[in-house]
Amino acid sequence: MPENCCASRRPLRMGVVGLNFGRYIINDSVPNQGKGLVEVVKVCDLVEERLAQFAQYPGTQRFADLLEDPEIDVIGVFTGPVGRARLVEQCLDAGKDVMTTKPFELDPEEALRVLRKAQALGRVVHMNSPNARPQADLRALLALRDDGTLGKLTLAISTVWVYYGPTEPAGNWYDDQRLCPAAPIFRLGIYPLNNLSQLMGPAKSVTVQSTRVETKRPTADNAAMTIVYESGAIAALAASFVVGGKDFYRNSITLCGTKGVAYLDVGPRPREPQPKPQLTISTEDRLETLELESRSGEYDWEFFYDRVTGKVTEDITQPEDIVESIRIVDAMRRAEVSGKEEKV
Repeated sequence: MPENCCASRRPLRMGVVGLNFGRYIINDSVPNQGKGLVEVVKVCDLVEERLAQFAQYPGTQRFADLLEDPEIDVIGVFTGPVGRARLVEQCLDAGKDVMTTKPFELDPEEALRVLRKAQALGRVVHMNSPNARPQADLRALLALRDDGTLGKLTLAISTVWVYYGPTEPAGNWYDDQRLCPAAPIFRLGIYPLNNLSQLMGPAKSVTVQSTRVETKRPTADNAAMTIVYESGAIAALAASFVVGGKDFYRNSITLCGTKGVAYLDVGPRPREPQPKPQLTISTEDRLETLELESRSGEYDWEFFYDRVTGKVTEDITQPEDIVESIRIVDAMRRAEVSGKEEKV
């Protein structure tokens, strides 16, 4: 029993499928953020070399071995997003709860069907974005919207970037525009996009521009998207794999309304490991900067544990909230190909 886990409870025993990305969960997320709430007990991948990298765990190339193992409480599904809903459904049918990752799916109707099925079965499906319960940064923005501080929301500007350099084709879904549309937005911008979907309501249409600056992949490494919402608000979201410096992976949102502006993580970040999110609120009579305790996109293992064990019986984020941004992504995929405005 981990020493920071109370003596009366044991960690959830998790099987992990998909080690190309799942290795980051095993190495970084579970030990550092899990706080003894989850432990990996078996791994699954089709590639033997990946299994060999985690020889400390029993490994298998058969997904069914995880589903049929009575010692496994939950399954971490970290395969690519296309068709992931079907894998999640197999977990649900086997009586397993699920932790997965963003982007959840590319097919909005499949995503909604499976998430509603989980609700009907009383099972848990969580992901790191959107979080099952909004983290402190999104909660703060939602509060400013709901209490009228910003007035009617009219405009949002969001950016996120990193420097990956002249990446080579890998022969996976990252290289296929049908599976990885407007790649920097789909892979990085999905975090602020999910937050914007919960803040701005239903979207009406999108336009997309994407370019290949340094990448040797056939998919983009630089992209921007404009979203028009049914409310009349507009959001501009830009994401890139070719921006250098220290301010990488910073999901900045400038949220504008008729009475003021909120700046979430806008500007240079503090030069320290894992700086806390910062929110500046600017209105006619107020200018205040707050440091927040948590940010969207983190794996919320504590809430996952509480939901699976029944301490908490309901998620805050609902299936429709998750699927709204997937509908935008579907329109984004079409818009990148057509070069035209596409309806959501």
